[in-house]
Amino acid sequence: MESNAVRPKRWVLALSGGAARGIAHAGVLKVLEEENLRPDLIVGTSAGSLAGAFLAAGVSAARTIMWAETLRWSSLARPVISKLGLLANDRLGELLERALPVRTFEELSIPFACMATDLETSESVILQSGDLRTAIRASCAIPGLFTPVEVDGRLLIDGGVTANVPVGAARQLGGELVVAVNVNGPYHRTEPPRNMLSIIVQSFFLLSRASEEAAAAAADVLVAPDVGTVGYEQLHRAPELIAAGEAAMRAALPTLRRLLDGVEEEAVAPARAEAVA
Repeated sequence: MESNAVRPKRWVLALSGGAARGIAHAGVLKVLEEENLRPDLIVGTSAGSLAGAFLAAGVSAARTIMWAETLRWSSLARPVISKLGLLANDRLGELLERALPVRTFEELSIPFACMATDLETSESVILQSGDLRTAIRASCAIPGLFTPVEVDGRLLIDGGVTANVPVGAARQLGGELVVAVNVNGPYHRTEPPRNMLSIIVQSFFLLSRASEEAAAAAADVLVAPDVGTVGYEQLHRAPELIAAGEAAMRAALPTLRRLLDGVEEEAVAPARAEAVA
């Protein structure tokens, strides 16, 4: 006799890059924790890899938010004399050593992968084993700003070059229901960038805008925090970013729960829903 029970879908949380705007992911994680919604897999790019690692390691949302609110560029990177970049992000690795209770992918409580880009071949690289800190540093290495990070003999740079919203990787890794959080919506900054850091970071994300919009459109649920006035380098605006992430995730909850509960597709048409708040 066949059972009428609906098999739970394997759902994946895909977190985009976005430099300082990635702090909005912490607000998303807060809502997921409050609603007891635990993804089967997390895939993150750049800032999304940082947030995703906290969730995958079992760090509470409150503690993740605490770390997010203390971030400054000086705590993530240091100037270097190099032909390959202006800064080294080894301080990010030191921060992760203090903040995370584990050191390797294999120790995480939720399966996790992060995206990087092979500098030589321009291929997208999925990192999901070995040293967690090195992988996240590679995923966050914005080219021209940060020096590349070597992983297994490959020079890797920011995953946002090839997969800033990692929906494709989420599908590739077996995701049946993909919830994408994209923090790179329209930019309504009230004044132009005033320094080299601002110009490099803003230019990098502007160049990836078309590809990330296409990737986000392939998600089943798109969560798009309203962070349009926040500059990519403005880490000090963490409270606004966290609130925006929280509001957008709450707006997406009804659709996500319907899809997780296996409601017929026509009942939630369109099946893909975008939540902006």
